Amino acid sequence: MVRLQQEVLTTKLELQGVSSGASIMASIDIVAAGVSIERPDLSRHAAADGMVTVLFSDIEGYTGLNERLGDERSQDLLRTHDTLVRDAVTARGGTVVKSAGDGYMIVFPDAGEALSCAIAIQRVHAVHDFGLDAGQIRVRIGLHAGAVIREGDDFFGRTVILASRVAAQANGGEVLVSDALRTQARGEFGPAREVELKGMSGSHRVHPARW
Repeated sequence: MVRLQQEVLTTKLELQGVSSGASIMASIDIVAAGVSIERPDLSRHAAADGMVTVLFSDIEGYTGLNERLGDERSQDLLRTHDTLVRDAVTARGGTVVKSAGDGYMIVFPDAGEALSCAIAIQRVHAVHDFGLDAGQIRVRIGLHAGAVIREGDDFFGRTVILASRVAAQANGGEVLVSDALRTQARGEFGPAREVELKGMSGSHRVHPARW
């Protein structure tokens, strides 16, 4: 079943413009592909105007960390990571839609709370003691805000996938937001940068949040 799921997700990612040449897919891509297949109803998590903010995150270099620490120690680390993430999400009215390993997709009705949550996740990971063997755990986070439209409309996929692509551009310890999110959430941001997002035409402007 695990192999079958991996094959399905790989095929889905290829259809979305993500190469399967790498033997190990990023957790963000796996979560995004799974959500696109399952298509959960996001409308109940949207604001009154139909807008929802989507946050994706994963741990930078987790595959290498797992190989170095071993499965048992890595699972212990993931449990701690999960608690830190979910505590920050709950405190700010968000909902974890899907998680897989170190990867998460989280939604919020309020863009400001979503950005606040992302910053809180970075801050708590920066100071938490994961042990000398693990060292500092650096999280990549990306956010995008879009409208939730009736089931069957392809905007569902675009909103989710664009958020995951923004997250994939983030470095460890970085909160990266789309132009759409930047206009809706108050915060301090560094210089914008133009990037190409896999499966998306043209270039896109993203903004690193200062935390």
